[in-house]
Amino acid sequence: MIWLVNGVLLIALIVLAAWALKTRDLLVSAMILSVYSFLMAIIYAQLNSPDVALTEAAVGAGITTVLFILAIQKTSRMEEDSDDETIQKGPLAIVLFIGLILALAAGGMPAFGSPDAPAAIVSGNLYLEEAKEVTGVVNIVTAIIAYYRSFDTLGEVTVVFAVGIGIIALFLRGREEEGDDEK
Repeated sequence: MIWLVNGVLLIALIVLAAWALKTRDLLVSAMILSVYSFLMAIIYAQLNSPDVALTEAAVGAGITTVLFILAIQKTSRMEEDSDDETIQKGPLAIVLFIGLILALAAGGMPAFGSPDAPAAIVSGNLYLEEAKEVTGVVNIVTAIIAYYRSFDTLGEVTVVFAVGIGIIALFLRGREEEGDDEK
């Protein structure tokens, strides 16, 4: 049954991506991408990755959609029609080549949830066995995020903070320019 749900979600993602690319209304495209991110959050939750699912729902479906809407409000809603509607062969060849490499790499991966996977044998057991003793934290997820992945988490928080400051600066600059135009 779960394979049927995954298949429907995959087809929905493909349809949404194609629809977002084809539409000329940028607001509709932003809404479609918001739904796309929400479906990705559902897939991550179904794959037992609630932290990634929450991040995708908050950032992908939430904050990014708001930023798209604000950017569209500051510019124009409709995409300009271009005379060149042909598919460019260079970028298409690159995408197909990278897709082929990813498909070949996916074929060499262990089965999903396999107890023989390197992550389950090497690092997973190490974290489970030694996390409490090494970190002193009872919750293993907290121990991994706060101790083993602390620099990674700090880097992610720093990037999000810097982006937030940049966005605030852009909007404050836009308000100053609007104020100068009125004078």
